[in-house]
Amino acid sequence: MSLIKHRTCCHQSIIRQIAGAVKTTYTAGVNSIAQSGTATASGAPPTELAWYVRGYQEADETSLLLLYQAVFARALEVEQMRWKLLARDNFPGQMVWVAVEKGSEQIIGHYAGIPLEITIGGQQYAAIHSVEAMTHPDFRRQGILTTLARRAHEEWAAAGYKMVIGLPNDKWGTRNAVLGYVPLFPLAWLKFPLRLDRIAKRHMKTRVARTIAEAPARAISQVWRALHLGSGTRSNQVQITPCDLTYQATETDFLPTSISRHYPNAVVRSSSWLRWRYKEEPSGAFKVLISSIGGRTTGYAAYRVIEDGKRVTGYLADLIVAPDDRLSALALLARVFADVERSGAGSVMAASPPGSAVYKHLIRAGFRAIRAGFTFEIVPLTADVDPAVLKDPAQWHLAAGDFDIV
Repeated sequence: MSLIKHRTCCHQSIIRQIAGAVKTTYTAGVNSIAQSGTATASGAPPTELAWYVRGYQEADETSLLLLYQAVFARALEVEQMRWKLLARDNFPGQMVWVAVEKGSEQIIGHYAGIPLEITIGGQQYAAIHSVEAMTHPDFRRQGILTTLARRAHEEWAAAGYKMVIGLPNDKWGTRNAVLGYVPLFPLAWLKFPLRLDRIAKRHMKTRVARTIAEAPARAISQVWRALHLGSGTRSNQVQITPCDLTYQATETDFLPTSISRHYPNAVVRSSSWLRWRYKEEPSGAFKVLISSIGGRTTGYAAYRVIEDGKRVTGYLADLIVAPDDRLSALALLARVFADVERSGAGSVMAASPPGSAVYKHLIRAGFRAIRAGFTFEIVPLTADVDPAVLKDPAQWHLAAGDFDIV
């Protein structure tokens, strides 16, 4: 029995030594991963990173376009890329960051920001809209996006930006929180049934079915529009005029104090931002309308039409009027709908936070929320930004045009 006991004690001692060695090796591995911010696909700590992070360079253009196609399975036009990522490069800081594979020098990761100005509590600050976060499918689960975003956020904070705003992709998973993103509230898609007959035509399989459905569907659309927009189409009080953003326009032309005071938190619609967003966008498809009553500007709307195969859809990129100015809202929407309908669209889409003043305008005008949307999130870059006081959508004006979703 003493021999068995002795062997047992020896075994236990050996086991303890092995366990200790394993623990030491595991701890070292975890520390190595934490320091490098990455791991191989199998979970083992890498000996050396196969990539590095740096700022975007002009020679990266082709490689970045190839990365976009590999990630999203569709091409990005070079003009669109230059407009979106490079056109507003007159702001401080590096806006575009890339991860580059050592040896091949091909871009395998990307994270960028669009500089803008934002009002928080009525005070204006510099901010960033984060866009185009992507990692090549062959290099995922290596911490590339985490490293890119942290590097970018550090650079932007040092350059004086107050916060990062965005609509992070749900595929990011827990990385949202790791990168400092704080969810504030939803940004919901809404839909207006402009021409149900055109929608039905796409879904009906036979010509007979389409013919039968066409007349009733169009009649329902007309009744729906009349019920919700009747006063907007009949009013002579509101003047609607097209806006040519080629010419210099001041911010007060679009957001008089009487309107902006209702929205203490919003992206600033400066003249340079408006020209970049709606006039210089490469498709040239955006239009802007201004509403006025008695010569006083009361709001504006920006919109475009997108044709995707047989589907033609109108997109309301922005609508801003005072919360109690239903007349201007309806007059702007009526003019937008009339123009979009002539383009062959079957519906009009808009995005707005539920509970906000514009969301209420859209619902009263006949828009209905659909089961799609985003979560509006921010990354505070300074300690004085408190996300807890920014979670009320009624204090915000946000629209699709503030982001890169239309």
